[in-house]
Amino acid sequence: MDAMLWSFILLLIGMALIILEIFSPSGGLLSLMAAGSFIAALVVGFRDSMFLGTIMLGIITVLVPVTIGLALKWWPHTPLG
Repeated sequence: MDAMLWSFILLLIGMALIILEIFSPSGGLLSLMAAGSFIAALVVGFRDSMFLGTIMLGIITVLVPVTIGLALKWWPHTPLG
């Protein structure tokens, strides 16, 4: 598989883990796994090319706070909230 595809798969896994962490309390374990997934996405991206690594860094920098904000906005409307 292509390194670009692996980077985006790891990015999506990290986003899913962040959303799961917000909606199911795990004591921070899912957050650590998400951070590991983001770091792995960056490593795979930078090992392929400087351009892909920089793009992944920019996407992670923008997408993580947006995802957390949207999940926290949606959280009060769930049964857990």
